[in-house]
Amino acid sequence: MSIVDRGPSAAVHSGRRFSNVALSTLHVIYYLVMGALLALMLVLGIGAAVDGVQPTYWGTFTQHGCELGARGSCELIGTWVSDSGSNQKRHVQLDGFAGSNGEVRASYTPTGFNNDAENNIVHVSITTGAQFWFPWAAALLIVALLVFQSRRWRRRRVHHHPPEHAA
Repeated sequence: MSIVDRGPSAAVHSGRRFSNVALSTLHVIYYLVMGALLALMLVLGIGAAVDGVQPTYWGTFTQHGCELGARGSCELIGTWVSDSGSNQKRHVQLDGFAGSNGEVRASYTPTGFNNDAENNIVHVSITTGAQFWFPWAAALLIVALLVFQSRRWRRRRVHHHPPEHAA
């Protein structure tokens, strides 16, 4: 049994092949994750558009506490009472910040696609209606990132690995 020494060029070539496989795998993972995010944004955008504008009630959110949220964040919990006093939500989450007195004007949309009743949340004025514009803005950003990264990787591949010419 003989041992064949392939020399240092074989090791470099083998390392390049591993590097190309690893990079290709990372590219596929990137496209899968971004594709899933794009699909999610399209579902949210289409769902909100098909559902149309639902009744939104305005009122006052009063903070009673803070619950530990994702990554150690503080999620404001309190009571929301409509301006008419006819609707009230207890132990509801606010998707923004309360004023220094613990109160803030907030909206509540109890019906429709991705509604506030199922999510147990009320919205500060700046995020009210975000279900109509945010998914589309996020989808455009994702498409832009996909195009940008695809072109960047294509340029890098052509620049670092020019086609070999026959002698």
